[in-house]
Amino acid sequence: MIARVEKDALEEEARIAREQAIAARKTGNKEDFFTIYVDPAQRERLDKIKFVHDLASKYPEGLTVEYESFDRKEIEVRVLIEGNLGAEYKKVSHAWGGRYYFKNGKASSAYVWQKEAKGF
Repeated sequence: MIARVEKDALEEEARIAREQAIAARKTGNKEDFFTIYVDPAQRERLDKIKFVHDLASKYPEGLTVEYESFDRKEIEVRVLIEGNLGAEYKKVSHAWGGRYYFKNGKASSAYVWQKEAKGF
């Protein structure tokens, strides 16, 4: 389950980004507009927000599980959608026994996989 705190933080970031974009557009100041959309710190934050909203538009509400198999590894992708937000969890299992976990493209732990991705 996506933590309530994470949802609130994402919604707050989206609200702030919208307000900044509206303010820049109203003032007509190109520097403000440029900073909002090109500044790397702002870009990363907006990309994360866009990613979780895009997941919600691509997948149905609830849990979706997909499997990918390669020569020496298997990948299990779990996409959890709640409302208009989503989270993507991946478990990469290698033939030599290594297992790696990811949440929204960033390294995670087995605990997060089990707790949030319902990976029991």
